[in-house]
Amino acid sequence: MNQDFNTKIESVSAKDIACIAKQIIAMDEDYYRAIHPNLSQVTECVTAILRNPQSDLGQIKILMHRDEVVAFYIAYAISQKILRITTSLKTINGYLSGNAPQFEIFRSASRRFSNELSATAKEGYYLNKISVLPKFQGKGFGKLILNAYLKDCDEQGLPALLHVQRKNRLAIELYAKAGFTFKDTGQTYLYAERQI
Repeated sequence: MNQDFNTKIESVSAKDIACIAKQIIAMDEDYYRAIHPNLSQVTECVTAILRNPQSDLGQIKILMHRDEVVAFYIAYAISQKILRITTSLKTINGYLSGNAPQFEIFRSASRRFSNELSATAKEGYYLNKISVLPKFQGKGFGKLILNAYLKDCDEQGLPALLHVQRKNRLAIELYAKAGFTFKDTGQTYLYAERQI
């Protein structure tokens, strides 16, 4: 197979970036609905965050196959988490400027989301997002993209850290096979790590 894991966001078409943005929005629909109740209105904001290499979505690695976006993952060192999230929040705040009621809704949702995902106090390489686009699911690309992330962790000498929705049984099974151990946070997400 001809696959390219090193595709930069700058070299991906606007249509493909919008597709990635929509996939990210679908993954955390409640969070993004707090930015705007009509999720189609959020795509522009998420696209701007994706294009900023300092943001929490800016470290995207894209898997291409025959000139199509197949899958992606976004990861960064935990030591960079606050800087990256702050950068993303600045973009969202700009998007919401002038809409005080929606800003308050987003701020409340953002706090809940941050509190739930705060179990990553350790140093490690945090997997913020990972996804295979729907038309490519069930063809082994999930394992490929996960292995690319794990290779990056190993090269950096950092343990792999992530959160996964407890209802996502397929992802939990994939992570368990890859050597992750899980910690029940008692909330929507399970915390998982894999030592190097």
